Amino acid sequence: MDWRTKLLNSKPRSRRDYRSLATPVYRGSTVVFESQDDVSDNWQQDKHGYSYGLYGTPTTLELSARIADLENAHYTFIVPGGQAAIALIYLAYCKAGTHALVPYSVYGPNNEMAKGLLAGLNIEVEAYDPLIGRGIKELIRDNTALVWCESPGSVTMEVQDVPAIVEVSHERGVKVALDNTYSAGVLFDAFAHGVDVSMQALTKYIGGHSDLLLGSVSVAGDESLQAVGDVYQQLGLAVSPDDCSLALRGLQTLAVRLDKLEASTLEIARWLSELSCAKAVFHPALESCPGHEHWKRDFTGSSSVFSFLFKSEVPPSKVKKFVDSLEIFLIGLSWGGVNSLAVLYPDVDRPGKDYGGRLVRLNVGLEATVDLIKDIENALGASDISTVDTIIDVDRYLLGDDEFRSSCKSQLDEHGVLVLPDFLTTSAIQSIVSEGRENADQAFYTKSDHNVYLQPTDREFDLDHARNKSVRSSKGCITTDQIPDKSLLHSLYGNSEFKSFLCSVLAEEALYEYADPLSAINLHYASDGQELGWHFDNSSFAITLLIQQPEAGADFEYVKNVRNADTGDMNYAGAQRILDGETAVTTLNMEPGCLVLFRGRNSLHRVTPTVGDTTRMLVVLAYNTKPGISLSESARMTFYGRLS
Repeated sequence: MDWRTKLLNSKPRSRRDYRSLATPVYRGSTVVFESQDDVSDNWQQDKHGYSYGLYGTPTTLELSARIADLENAHYTFIVPGGQAAIALIYLAYCKAGTHALVPYSVYGPNNEMAKGLLAGLNIEVEAYDPLIGRGIKELIRDNTALVWCESPGSVTMEVQDVPAIVEVSHERGVKVALDNTYSAGVLFDAFAHGVDVSMQALTKYIGGHSDLLLGSVSVAGDESLQAVGDVYQQLGLAVSPDDCSLALRGLQTLAVRLDKLEASTLEIARWLSELSCAKAVFHPALESCPGHEHWKRDFTGSSSVFSFLFKSEVPPSKVKKFVDSLEIFLIGLSWGGVNSLAVLYPDVDRPGKDYGGRLVRLNVGLEATVDLIKDIENALGASDISTVDTIIDVDRYLLGDDEFRSSCKSQLDEHGVLVLPDFLTTSAIQSIVSEGRENADQAFYTKSDHNVYLQPTDREFDLDHARNKSVRSSKGCITTDQIPDKSLLHSLYGNSEFKSFLCSVLAEEALYEYADPLSAINLHYASDGQELGWHFDNSSFAITLLIQQPEAGADFEYVKNVRNADTGDMNYAGAQRILDGETAVTTLNMEPGCLVLFRGRNSLHRVTPTVGDTTRMLVVLAYNTKPGISLSESARMTFYGRLS
């Protein structure tokens, strides 16, 4: 035999009894038959023998059998990708003139196929509310050929009541298909819940490493097998044996990957749900996710992909900057791999919903959870989504604008007071009021008689003299350590942009938090009859936020520049006239949500008694101009009844 012929017709020379833990990779298009009588062209190679590589090599069929076994399916077809799986199902069940139902939260390319290819074939695809459940009965027509489910839905993560949809559809003789990619075919048992045909993008969890493109279509029984198989044979949906080999390898680590991904994803989702800048977190295992009750009933776990929505106060431009600022989370459209991914969906179309360019989807990978959380924190900071956007009306108050700062400083310098109405957003006010009510039972209540100078009695003056004349103050107070860690007040107090604004307006180089654990943030309560008597402040400025106004009373009254504490001019006569009601006072117009900066060291001021059943709530944000300063122990015992 010529050597050239030997090159092309050599018989295997090595031993054939090699056994490996890995499935061999069989590549080939042509299948060689023993005789002419054996020649066939049939896609059911598991029954009739191999006929052509188009229908799969032993590597492909091994993957097919393992997926079918994993999903408890009758048979599984392996196709080139998730979109090919979707097309195969549509074309197997829908003909010209038929009608299909698909949830509006379905995978985007599914919708594109409906509007493009299928519409051109005179197949009508109608979108439905994914949470419709048994209500889908009203949408099924005489020509309805297929009902699609995707649970959870794409991006917005609605979990469907698949059993109810299956029951109603089967009553009308309509087949139900499910995109079961999220569950990797194992977290939701499609066939136990009555689904006729289930598909996966094996690209995601089965592949697991973002390096292959495959899909699967699994069927419940012979009827679906024949319907799908006939179309499968005609479409030429060949797959790479090398990709199948990678998918087989992926199956071996699927369990450990899913366990790790679920734990890490849940931790991040729960952490995000505590952020004040997040309006909602759409993770099936959280109650905030639409259809959570169906997930709890039907699923055995959750996986790695979920979405979250920033509050409306966060501008879309900052959301985009947030995504661009992520470093460990890479920007990408796929999911299910070992690397964490993020993508912004600025144009998600859901009936009756407006996500306003603020919806971000995350795929959590196998990186350390603590590093992923830190990455999100850093990106929030880099994009200036420092929760201030959800606390302050940033459209009205441009804290970083030099002209605005200068205007505020001028007002404070001229009048001794600056009032910024509606400084807090409505949602921030509601949140702080709710916290205040929940924690009111922790408040320390004081009632004290004092003189307006907040000094011990001076025996050189009569007790009725302005220097010594007694006034009464009474209030309740909760302190920094009693305010919840997730409170917006902590976020606002420590925010660098807010502190920079305060420094500019107050003409201070820096502002520092009180060193003791009680004094930085105080929430004051004044119920019916409680008041703050006339007094001068010991500090040069006070920063307050009115949170809740009572039914009546509680007016903030002041007279500016009564004394000069720096020169020692106490102006007892002027103070006496105010105490006697002989001097006109200025009343601040304050509504809940306003920020007040007040210079009370030389201005005599008070808050009149609260009237009615509604408690006045006022937040005091206290800063020092030097680091490491604590409120004195005697003052802490007086105001808080404790030192720490």
